[in-house]
This record gives sequence, structure tokens and C-alpha cells, in this order.
Amino acid sequence: MTDDLPIAIRDGAAEDFPFIASSYKTTLHRVHPYNYIPNALFFPYYGALLEALCLRSRVRVACIEGAPDDIVGYSITEPHGPTGDIILH
Repeated sequence: MTDDLPIAIRDGAAEDFPFIASSYKTTLHRVHPYNYIPNALFFPYYGALLEALCLRSRVRVACIEGAPDDIVGYSITEPHGPTGDIILH
């Protein structure tokens, strides 16, 4: 493994939302207590919540340098309170 990974960080774009939503919801639905919610309820409703969260938050995407559509990770951060704290979702 090399220390010089060709990774770039960029702001999230609308085109990234399907990937982010799919991976976020799938991962979250695997853990307690979300895994007890039936798929037919969890995925559409949590999708709407996640969309609202992304609209009010800062989404950053890690991608392969020179290939901005090759996403390797992302973060969703939301400002919180008057002190400049952030919530990492």
C-alpha cells in the first residue's frame, strides 16, 4: 500500500446522492434497532429524511483523482449551535 493514494476531496453534487443514499441506508438498516423496521417502511421514509439532511448539511466526497465519479467515501456534516460545532452523520 502506498502513502500517495490518488484521492481528491470535493463538494458533493446532486449526481452523488443516489450512491450516498444507497450506501447510507443499506448500512444503517443492518444495525439495531433499524434492522427491525421492514424494508418497505424503512427505505422510502429514511430516504426522505436523508435527502432533507443532505440539503441542510455539507456533503464532501472522496474520489479518485481525475475521476470524480469514482467515489471512495463521503462525509455529511451539519453545523450545530453558536460555537461552530459540527455533527458528523
